Amino acid sequence: MADHQTFFLRYCLRFTLFALAFGFIVRGFSFAYLPAFLAGNLSVAQMMVTGKTGLFVVPICFGYLIYNRFKSIEIVGALFGAALLCSSFIIIKTTIPLMMPYWADPMLAAWDKALFGGVHAYEWSHGFTPYMSANWAMMFYMPVWAISMLLFPAFVVLVETDAVRKQTYLKIYFYMWLVLGLGVATLMSSAGPIYHDRLIGAEAFAGMQASLASVGFENTSVRMLQEGLWGAYEADGGQQLQGSGISAFPSMHVAMATLWACYLTERSKWLAPLGIGYAALILFLSVFTGWHYAVDGIFSIAAVALACAAPWLFRLLRGAKFSPEGRKLRESAI
Repeated sequence: MADHQTFFLRYCLRFTLFALAFGFIVRGFSFAYLPAFLAGNLSVAQMMVTGKTGLFVVPICFGYLIYNRFKSIEIVGALFGAALLCSSFIIIKTTIPLMMPYWADPMLAAWDKALFGGVHAYEWSHGFTPYMSANWAMMFYMPVWAISMLLFPAFVVLVETDAVRKQTYLKIYFYMWLVLGLGVATLMSSAGPIYHDRLIGAEAFAGMQASLASVGFENTSVRMLQEGLWGAYEADGGQQLQGSGISAFPSMHVAMATLWACYLTERSKWLAPLGIGYAALILFLSVFTGWHYAVDGIFSIAAVALACAAPWLFRLLRGAKFSPEGRKLRESAI
């Protein structure tokens, strides 16, 4: 197989080795996190090959195994790589409060209030409560998002005929988890509105809990996950040996949805509304559920959109530089 068909899996395998070593060192030369890492990989693998997801993934892989063996291997490699990347990402994400204790929540909350005219972003989003269905909202924010996140690399491998564009989007997918989800998240260490008051002993978001309860949010999987993550954070003094960890800025939910929006828009103007609508929905739900401040998602949209537009901007600038008009401008400047 050509290098461009295996590079994503190779990137993910290398990152996994780095994450295992990193977790071992940061956690005091301990592999206490390994059981959760292995359980996470098994859970992701089960999600990919069983249930509704498996109804699509398994036939496609077997079909290509008969029709095009190399394409089948590339698709499986993309699925395996995404699973490894997700689990390895969590190894490092859960160490963020160990390296940089949560500090940015008051600042992010203040930015939100400045952006929304003196009220918290969740207050604006909860104005739509009469039109909300808790179960439908949580379906899009949790299982639909998780499946779309894990399957994005395989989808690009499956449908993309342009090798350059395929590599570009797979690289953006890979590096956005490292740069945004780990690098920026560590520098801007924050927990999110749902944990804001518990962290700093305030009551700035007390109204959010009551508002969420009024639409039946208390019985959803998101609410149970929020409480489970906080329980894991408190249980072992911030070690977060269980669960996927707590981190608000930037929003990787919104970053992933934005990547889908950019890819679909680049592929077809008819798919653009679908991608943009999906990204807008995930941004709204990230604020509505209390996972994120609005600025978490806005920053993610700007960063991912810029990364996706960078090749086009580079070509545009390069074309202007070497075009006859560009040469005339440079000569006149001289």
